[in-house]
Parts: sequence; structure tokens; C-alpha cells
Amino acid sequence: MRYARPYRILTRKGASNEGHSVDDRGGLDSQKNLFGVFSTLGIMAIVRLAFKLEDGCNIIDLARAMSLTERRLIHQKQVFTVMGGHLADGSLNSNDGGDTPIKISTAPNNFYTRNAVTRGFRAWKKSRAKALEGAGDDGAKSMVAKYADFKVHLDFTSSSKHRLPIDASGTVISGGEWMYSQISPEDGNASQSLMIVGPHGSTRYGLAKGWLQTRNKPVQDPIHTDLDGDGMDDA
Repeated sequence: MRYARPYRILTRKGASNEGHSVDDRGGLDSQKNLFGVFSTLGIMAIVRLAFKLEDGCNIIDLARAMSLTERRLIHQKQVFTVMGGHLADGSLNSNDGGDTPIKISTAPNNFYTRNAVTRGFRAWKKSRAKALEGAGDDGAKSMVAKYADFKVHLDFTSSSKHRLPIDASGTVISGGEWMYSQISPEDGNASQSLMIVGPHGSTRYGLAKGWLQTRNKPVQDPIHTDLDGDGMDDA
């Protein structure tokens, strides 16, 4: 059965955009796990993205997806506003016994996370500048990729779980240059990619974990049991 649900999007200047989202239960297999999302670009631009998800974990990098659909670099280090979306489960089995559970998570948008990402961004810039030392102006420019930008993973999830947007025919939009940033330690150890949340690993460095490790921990006040100084513990 097919259900059409109306929606309305209000822009910042009060203009509205109306349409219908479709819930296709038991529909075509090509529509299985279709995820549409609205995002803001700049002040007024609204972009609609669609993804074909798979069973298990799926990672969506909004900056990467919009860079593909908009055909220009969208910087990852910013806050995107998701204005709405819908999930369509196109299972062919109408007697599956219930709905499919869905859990959607994002990187925490708080002081802790923002400072961790900013700290990693500064460290990445410093590491890249040091690597380009001695190359000269012309040499340094030739070594930097055209779309060199600060790009980090969400967590330790494998890159094979990343999903790219699809077009109207359901074909995945691929191509382009999207290399995640790495930092090379000065002690000579292997380079590591960066991720926002999660513990450090052999190939990825946790920005939130690293920021926490640089903070001063609160010191517990000492417990004084001898309050009057007579050498005996007071009750």
C-alpha cells in the first residue's frame, strides 16, 4: 500500500515549498531503504538528497554528498541543518511481523565536540604546513590537492559503510576527489586518519578523546578528620 504524506518547508524569508513524501510499504525492491534528507546550503539554498541504505550500519557524510550533487566543494567543518526526511522500507514481504527499527545518530553538537574538532583542525594545518616546508611556493602548490580540505570520519566505522547519494533513476552518484585528512606524528609513527568520536585506534585518532586527555581533571578536596588539631579524629 502506498501512503502520500504532505510536507511544507518554510525558508528564512517566509517563502514555502510544498510536496509529498511517499511511504511505500511492500513496494518495489528498488525503493528499499530510500532515505531523503533536506539540508541548508548558505542562507537560502535547500538541497534534497536520497540514499539507498543497506542492512546494518550506514554512514552518510553530508558534505561529501552535497559536493557530489552540487558539483562544488562543500566544506565539512560546519553545522548542517537537516530540515526533514523520510525512510521508505520497500520490503517485498508484507507479513514480516512488524516495522523495521531505525536509529539515527549524529556527532554531538556541543562545546566539547566543537572544541575537539577545532583542535584537530589546527593540528592538521600545522602538520601540513610542516610537511610542505622547503618545497617553495610553486612546489607547495603542486603538492596540495585541488580540493584539499579538512575532512574527518564520524567514528571507527569502516569506509565500506559510507553511502553516496543516488539520482532519480536510483544510480549511485560517485566520482570526485574526497580524501580524509591524516596527521603524521613527529615521533615517526604511521599517519592516522581523524574521527570525531570514539577511542584511539591504530589507524584513526579520536578527536573528542584527544581533547579530553588534554584537559585538567578536577582535584578532590582532601578529607580532614581532625578539625580542631588535637591529633584525634573528630566524628
